[in-house]
Amino acid sequence: MLTLPWFPKELAPNARVHRMVKAKAAKQYRLACYAIAKHHPPMQGHLMILFYPPNRQARDLDNCLAAIKSGLDGVADAWMVNDRLFRPLTIDFADEIAGMVKITKVEV
Repeated sequence: MLTLPWFPKELAPNARVHRMVKAKAAKQYRLACYAIAKHHPPMQGHLMILFYPPNRQARDLDNCLAAIKSGLDGVADAWMVNDRLFRPLTIDFADEIAGMVKITKVEV
């Protein structure tokens, strides 16, 4: 299991921020996820991404997946794999409030 930090609010698809602010947040999130994934064994195949929101605010699942794109790119960089291998994906929200994203391999 790989645990990533919750994405910065600037990376949400509906965020109204200057493109340079978004680019800086994406770069920092990608590097943070890279540093975490570097210390975990690579996972391929069917992955489950579980979002643990930081609060009870209503969120769209597809927007959360879009927001962690740069983080997934950082994970792929750390594992030296093409992120095409991260499929199929199962995505869902956890019932707990924790402000993190967990990725696990699902055996099918």
